[in-house]
Amino acid sequence: PYVKMYLVKGRKCLEKQKTTTARATREPFYQQSLAFKEDIKGCFLQ
Repeated sequence: PYVKMYLVKGRKCLEKQKTTTARATREPFYQQSLAFKEDIKGCFLQ
């Protein structure tokens, strides 16, 4: 499993990021930072 995040403004996806895959675990714990290059003002994460 992994986490995929989209930076969305209106209906347009400005950028997407994905964590590394957590293998061989039933309870993955993600402690990774995702940095977006776009300005996040007026946007939301999906």
